[in-house]
Amino acid sequence: MEKRLLVVSVLVAACAAREPTKRERCEQLEDHVIEQRVKTIAASPPDPYAAGSAFGNRPDASHKPVGPDVEGHRIAMKRALGSAYVDSCVEKLTEQQLKCALAAADGQAVAKCQSATN
Repeated sequence: MEKRLLVVSVLVAACAAREPTKRERCEQLEDHVIEQRVKTIAASPPDPYAAGSAFGNRPDASHKPVGPDVEGHRIAMKRALGSAYVDSCVEKLTEQQLKCALAAADGQAVAKCQSATN
């Protein structure tokens, strides 16, 4: 029993210490890019007329302005990027570009990192 516990402990420690692969970091970058884009969508003011009728009438007092569908945007972007984004990242980005892009604070900074030549 003690030997089995030691083996399990060693395996758990080995898995915990494993560095993410470049593909896994590129998947993280894809999520980071999507989150940067979603932040700009979430900051958009709500559409006060989105709750109105199909005939373009102004909403009455019981309707509240409709904000952006952030989760819908997140899902749509993930589908649009597909596996091509991650594949391209793995094939084309250097370690320095990938590290820079993962640390970037906004979409423009990510794009700048990705286009930087080393």
